[in-house]
Amino acid sequence: MRICNIQHIARGVLIALLLMIQSVVCVAQSRGNNTHGEVFVTNDYEDHRSNEIFVKWFANKVYYPGGFDVYRAVGTSNNWQKLTQSRLRPRKEVRPALAAEDPDLVPLLRIVNERPYEEFQEGIQKVIVALKALHSNDFAQTLGIFFKDRNSEKGVTYRYRVTGHIGNREELINISEPIICGDYKMIDPPQEIQFKRIKGAVQVNWKPEEKRYYGVNIYRKEGHLGWQKITPQPRAIQQYEDQNGDIRYPEVFYTDTNLPDSLELLYIVGAVDYFGNESALSNEIKLPPKDFDAPPPPFNLKASIRILQPRLTWQYVHEADHIGFNIYRRKNLTETFIKVNDQPVSRDSLTYTDQLPEPGGYYYKVASVDAAGNENASGLIFMEVRDVSPPQVPQNVTVISDTGRVILSWTANTDPDLKGYFIYRALHDDVKGNTEFVVVNKDPVLNNTYIDELPTNVRNRFVYAVAAEDTLFNRSALSEVGRVRLPDIHAPQAPFIKTIRVNEDGSLAVEWLANAEPDLKGYHIYRSDSSDANNFQQVNQALYPPGSYRYIDRGVNPGVRYNYYIVAEDENGNLSSPSNIFNAIVKGTAASGALRQVNRVKLNYNKRRKQLTIEWNGDGSHKGYVVYRGNSDQHLLPVTGMIQESSFVDKNLEDGRTYWYQVRAFDGKGGISRSEILNQEI
Repeated sequence: MRICNIQHIARGVLIALLLMIQSVVCVAQSRGNNTHGEVFVTNDYEDHRSNEIFVKWFANKVYYPGGFDVYRAVGTSNNWQKLTQSRLRPRKEVRPALAAEDPDLVPLLRIVNERPYEEFQEGIQKVIVALKALHSNDFAQTLGIFFKDRNSEKGVTYRYRVTGHIGNREELINISEPIICGDYKMIDPPQEIQFKRIKGAVQVNWKPEEKRYYGVNIYRKEGHLGWQKITPQPRAIQQYEDQNGDIRYPEVFYTDTNLPDSLELLYIVGAVDYFGNESALSNEIKLPPKDFDAPPPPFNLKASIRILQPRLTWQYVHEADHIGFNIYRRKNLTETFIKVNDQPVSRDSLTYTDQLPEPGGYYYKVASVDAAGNENASGLIFMEVRDVSPPQVPQNVTVISDTGRVILSWTANTDPDLKGYFIYRALHDDVKGNTEFVVVNKDPVLNNTYIDELPTNVRNRFVYAVAAEDTLFNRSALSEVGRVRLPDIHAPQAPFIKTIRVNEDGSLAVEWLANAEPDLKGYHIYRSDSSDANNFQQVNQALYPPGSYRYIDRGVNPGVRYNYYIVAEDENGNLSSPSNIFNAIVKGTAASGALRQVNRVKLNYNKRRKQLTIEWNGDGSHKGYVVYRGNSDQHLLPVTGMIQESSFVDKNLEDGRTYWYQVRAFDGKGGISRSEILNQEI
């Protein structure tokens, strides 16, 4: 038996083909399709006017011992019509004319027919047989993997289904893409073709489309020479597994080598489908001559440093096509250099000043650039740039006063070398300079809050600012200032009642020594009578102004002894201790008991309307009524004027509080009758 010369076969093409089919099979099986190959279709390329459709397939087993069946369906229907009257199997002999064209086909067909099937699947001859069928449609017919549908109708869309038989099992090879029966048209050329010229060579890439074509022919034209096919066999692209386990294509699909850089080159590209037909050719791609010779490098590179602005200088011997310089920088030997200039530095300039983002050690190099973009770099130079720049000024400083302390907060700085913060305090803010401030903290504050503890009786107005400091003791300017005054928690001195005088009109004049506090807001006057000396009630509805020192009480009755005390209040709501208690009596006889007691007082709270109704038993001896309310039974204030009704609706209530109520009746002659005190929880 004559053995084939494998060296004459482009094994890479076939291996790529079989790998492509295997990957298609694996993807299809992972999707539940359970396919075992790929099916390709084309209109009749031998007679462009016929209505025949050619079907060719490649199974991962190449051939099946039980043969193949071909089915056809119209459009997208699954009504499959069997086209093969008998299964397609390898023939016993190669046609003499075909054997004369390729003598290797005779022994290969003999191997297919005589070698055990399992042994054939493991041998190299499987690869060679599939490659021969790829290049020869006649040999594909001999193997039984090619079929001509002579009963198709022009203008109708078909799909073809191929199955293989092994033992009692029928396996789906695959289903073709839809095809419209009609005149043959060449497939389109490869898409996204890219050419890159490098020194002495050209790199070529294109978009792989394994279902349209298996390989690519590349043609080149130099100068006045004709077109030359530079790919002996169609270039097939084989995917591979990279070091991360990912399946990918190579970065470069084809490299045309041994080319002169000084000549213009023209290229065209065509795809080759699985029937061996070449596509329409691509447009011409023109690659002009390119200079790959770099200019000489700069030399004697030096640097001087000013804060974060290193200044580089160098020397250079100019060439005709030299256009300028590029500056490169990196922080350590493992980093990639970055180009710091947007445009090349002028060829006439031999200096460059950089702006660094932060202190530290830096490596620099300077590269000369020619008109073709070729670069040649100088040697490296290293410099250590020290930090002399202060941190950013702290922002958004807020100052809040509390009892005996001031709470400061601000937005934390993002400086990588930040050490902490210092707090500055002044008594006034007419000058925002360090001479007006004192530093509050000895050691830097590490977070972005600070509490300044102060005596509780301090009443000054303070101004605060914050400065940041880095690890090299560079300190920022002061922040925007915050102004604050501590809250007043000290109550006024207790007032002192010096006397109570009885006026001619029967009223009482209560007089006291005026308080001296500058923030005094006013006074509250409290009174009780001899009927209940300990039941003091506030008699002033509005706060008595701070300049007052006398209160005239006209709501007194003859013959009744009245007791008084006074409480002072400041602008912050602090209340003094009660004053001394002073009493007086209006001369005369106390009124008879004609004024009847206010009784049967009821409180009715409507939760839905959030209002409380007060009702009591009215009497003809009562001239009018006043309703008092307080937060306790010891501190009641009037919430109405003199009213005639025997009920009142209180709507000004807050949830979660308890209110105390009392109704007082007046007879117009100085007589007063008080109800019992009731409370209601809201």
